[in-house]
Amino acid sequence: MVDWKQRCLPQDADQRHAALRFSGARILCDIGNIQTYYQANWDALEGRVDVEIPGERRYGNVWIGENVEIGYDVKINGPAYIGNECKLKAASSSMGRSASGIFSVIDENTKISNSIIWSYSYIGETRGCARRSSAARQPSKTAAYSRKEP
Repeated sequence: MVDWKQRCLPQDADQRHAALRFSGARILCDIGNIQTYYQANWDALEGRVDVEIPGERRYGNVWIGENVEIGYDVKINGPAYIGNECKLKAASSSMGRSASGIFSVIDENTKISNSIIWSYSYIGETRGCARRSSAARQPSKTAAYSRKEP
């Protein structure tokens, strides 16, 4: 186990940990539990920290990776990150803060919110995953991205 305070910060950061840099008022966040992990991701998506998010920024706070397949009537309400090679199938939606890792699949009519989907994940009903749905679906008035095919 490494005692970060005594061994790595900040006196020998340049010597032994070239990738670790300090400048200005930056803060190092220790991700020691799931809540902190979520908050670090949300802070990045909401622009509270200075990080480069891969992908193309669309519609304010929605980032879309390369080769993403977006089906008919998909809704994305950011902040959101959709990783490379993801598939968002017809009528799926991402409402609120969410991040989907590379090669993830969000199946038809599946709704995700306040979630981090790890890479190579499948979210939907047909493969045994639980899905919540609402009997009374209301259209989102604040959808950051909505794609409808003619």
